[in-house]
Order: sequence, then structure tokens, then C-alpha cells
Amino acid sequence: MKELLTKTTFVAFTLLLCSVMKITAQQIPIKYKDNLYVEAIIAGNAKGRFIYDTGAGITIIDSTFLQKNGVRLGEVFPVTMNGLGENKIEAIYCADTLSINFGEYTAYSSATILTDLKTLIPLDSIDGVLGVGILNDTIYRVDYQNSIIEILNQKELDKLQGYNKIVYNDTESGFIQFPITIKIGKQDKDTIRGYAHYDSGSSAGITLSVDSLTLAKISNEIQQPVIYDMSVLGVGGGGRLIHLQAFEMVMNNDVKSCVNSVSIMPDSDIPNGLIGNDIMAQFDVVIDARNHVLYLRANSQYGNIEPTSLSTYSILNNNGEYRVFGVSLTHPTPMKIGDKIIAIDSTPIEAIYKDGLEMRYRVTPNLKHIVTIERNGKQIDIETTNLSETTKWQLLEN
Repeated sequence: MKELLTKTTFVAFTLLLCSVMKITAQQIPIKYKDNLYVEAIIAGNAKGRFIYDTGAGITIIDSTFLQKNGVRLGEVFPVTMNGLGENKIEAIYCADTLSINFGEYTAYSSATILTDLKTLIPLDSIDGVLGVGILNDTIYRVDYQNSIIEILNQKELDKLQGYNKIVYNDTESGFIQFPITIKIGKQDKDTIRGYAHYDSGSSAGITLSVDSLTLAKISNEIQQPVIYDMSVLGVGGGGRLIHLQAFEMVMNNDVKSCVNSVSIMPDSDIPNGLIGNDIMAQFDVVIDARNHVLYLRANSQYGNIEPTSLSTYSILNNNGEYRVFGVSLTHPTPMKIGDKIIAIDSTPIEAIYKDGLEMRYRVTPNLKHIVTIERNGKQIDIETTNLSETTKWQLLEN
């Protein structure tokens, strides 16, 4: 959830985000599956399913969801937001103080955006995104393994042992942002550096903004496999997303993490990158939002990350339909972004994901398979081959 707001409205929103929260209990149940899902009741009677997103600067709730549940609002006014691609979306800014109940835990949000959520997030059964400000001015633990967010007090924080401490930047958006170094080659000098923030609204590993000079250096000096170079459509625009093999990440010059790839956004308008749940789930995560300190301790899942994808296309489940989300530009395929996937090797795509067989098609080198897609009402069989583990990086001119 990046770059959602116009510059004019963004400043007003971030100012209003500061007046949040009241704590009445210690734990919030979550479900971790790519994202962090929570069940909550908005304004006393609107029960729904939400994503807790530390990469969202403001809470966004589906307008139809509130109307259906009879939630009446007072102080509202229209705003314009960036949608997918270059589309602009009409939305409503709500300055009412809305209660958000998670069981016995209650928070209050005084800055909320109401819009048609499907224009922003292609996920099923989501009624809203709860921004990082929901837990502003608290100390809390994100416990991926035990499926809870736990509110801590100062004494409990002082008793923590074995955690690495990262003082993060105090940004206007409230993002948990810090410097990172990623090793992408066999030699110690083969690194890229930048800033990234913890984004619990992303299932990805690491995404980093890189300028064209750094990109050229990577291409000229570092010999390594290419994964894939995708054209993507995102909030506020589109562009390229380049996936490279990676060997290690160091956060804040101190905390090491196991990684296998990094996604690069060349010359992106987004000023920093993100670290998603695939990486952070390897740690016990404690955030002191009052003093802007992140505490990390490796857990039993450390090193348990998905293998590097060697597929020349990417799949996204869009409201129950499996669509081609990205295609290789360095290794062209007849598939097009937006194609509906029907089957792989004659097995229905729904059955492949239900049985967890999709990894075979993503990570097996040189694997040939037939993808059945639907385009313009017609079904087409397309033969595709995974990349080799020794495929070399190519820099595109455009």
C-alpha cells in the first residue's frame, strides 16, 4: 500500500494519524498466510476481516462494507487517490473517531479512507487494511509462530533477552524504516544498499529501489542467475520489477537474515524498499512504536524461506481467478499479463494450488510444461520452460 494519496491530502492524513489508540487488552489473534489477517468490529457492529499492514500509512475500509453494516459517518469529504496503474479513484476521507475492536482489545482511528477496496487490493474477502498507526504509541510483539499480536508494557520490554536492537527512522508515514545491505554476488563487494521498511502487508521477501547507475554496475560486474524481469501494474503506476538471486541481507549493519532473492524497482518513484513477511517471519518481532525501536530475534523458522523461483511468469489469485501477473522480458513467453490460467499440464489450476503443487512448477530448473490460458474467450495451450540455475543476468535497454 504505497503512494496511495495525493501530495495535498497525504500531509493532512499523516497529521491526523497521530491521534490514535486506547489499549484495553493484551493480545490480538492473527492468521498468517502471506499477509497478517485479523478479525475486527468497526464502530461497534461492522464485523469483518482485515489486513494489518505496517506498510500502509493510513487505514482504508471498503465503503460497501460500512454501508451494508449500517455504519453512519459524520465528518467526511471527498478526496482523490492513486489506483492501479495511472487510474485515479474517488474516495471519502473520514475524520470521525472509529472504534476498532479485536476481541477484548480496542483501538480508535481518527483518520480513515473509504473506497471500493477491489480497485486497490485484488484479494478475496477483505474488508479493509488497518494501517501502521493502529498500534501507534504502543509496544507490541508480532508473533508469527503463535499467531498473535501481543501488547507489551515497559517491564516486559525490559525483560527481553537475545534480541538485536534496531533504531528506525521516524518518518511522517510512521513506517518502520532502516538501512539494509544485500549481498547479490559471491564476493564481499558484490552488494547493493538502500533503505527499506517492514511491510506486514506484503507477502514478498525484499524489494528495493535502485537507480540506473547501480543497475548497470550489477549487470556489468556480477555474474549470477537471473530469475525474471517482470513488467508489473501497481498502485500509482506500473513499471519493471527485476528479480535477482541474493545470498544474505544485513539490516542496520547488524542483523543478518537468510534470503534467496531480491526484487529491484529500477528508478522507482517509491523512495525506499520493503521487507515483507517471507523474511520477517524468521524472527520474533517486537516494536516499540513510542521510541522507534525494532527488536529482532531469530526463531525456529530462521532459514525456512521459499526457494528461488525459476518460472518465466508469475501468477496472482485475483478474486478467485488465477491470472498472469508478470512475464519474463529477458526470456519471452507468449503469455500476456492478465491471461486467465485454466490448467497446467491438464491439471486445473485450483487443484494445483489446493494440493501445494505450484512450487514444483516454480522452482524446478529447465522444467517444461503446458499452461492452458483463456484469452478473449478462447482457450490456448502455451508451452513454457523454466529458467536454468545457470542462466546469466541480462540488462534490458528499455
